[in-house]
Amino acid sequence: MANFPVRFAHDCSIRESDKQGKLWVFLLYPSLNELNTDTVRKLKWISLQVCFNLQANPHHSRLMNSINEAKRYLANARAILREKANKEEGYYQDAKYVKMAGHTAYVGILVALDGLLGEKKKGRKDVDWYKQQLTKLDKNVLNAFVSAYQVLHLDMAYDGILDAEVAQTGLKRADSIIDWVEQRTGAAA
Repeated sequence: MANFPVRFAHDCSIRESDKQGKLWVFLLYPSLNELNTDTVRKLKWISLQVCFNLQANPHHSRLMNSINEAKRYLANARAILREKANKEEGYYQDAKYVKMAGHTAYVGILVALDGLLGEKKKGRKDVDWYKQQLTKLDKNVLNAFVSAYQVLHLDMAYDGILDAEVAQTGLKRADSIIDWVEQRTGAAA
């Protein structure tokens, strides 16, 4: 377990300081003269909890933001299907909203993967780039990504397929990819 430095002061604030990116915790304590060993030990433990909860690593913070944003995209896609695509007897009635939901869910996958994979050196990212990167990491996720690409991006976003079971399959694939990114990065804390 990492040991984060604690500085005691009469204001309670948390700041990132020094060039090494250490997170310094300033804890409010009524009188610095009254500190004993047991109190210092408790305050250090509290500071550890604060540091771990804040996740001092900026890369981790970026991953958390991308995962939360990806989940928001999926929630929006489900809301579009539920509220606007008019499902009747296992089929959606409005292809426009099916296309919109498919695109939204696919972008959610890309947002999550971008948080994990980072930037491409040259040019724009395309589906082949994502496939190459996932091939290096996990073949099962690669298969889920190819399936999600087919269902969400091609079948739903381009073709506007109206079959509700197909849409649910694509959304489940998206959930599994985002969950994998979350587990892989340790962002599930």
